[in-house]
Amino acid sequence: MLTLYNLTPGSTLFTTQPDLVCCLIASLFIGNVILLAMSIPLVGGIRPDAASPGMATLSRAAFTVRCP
Repeated sequence: MLTLYNLTPGSTLFTTQPDLVCCLIASLFIGNVILLAMSIPLVGGIRPDAASPGMATLSRAAFTVRCP
């Protein structure tokens, strides 16, 4: 993708195009913040007892995990 714009990918990109690298890192950070904001409401819908690993065991298993 960078070669389409006559940019050489690698460590020299930090010295030749520092503004581009700064914008790229900032856009990745903003994207992660947006994804975090979108996922927070979904976490509230998970019941705490369903998230525990012991709830996935079957009664016919060789051992039983009991959660207090």
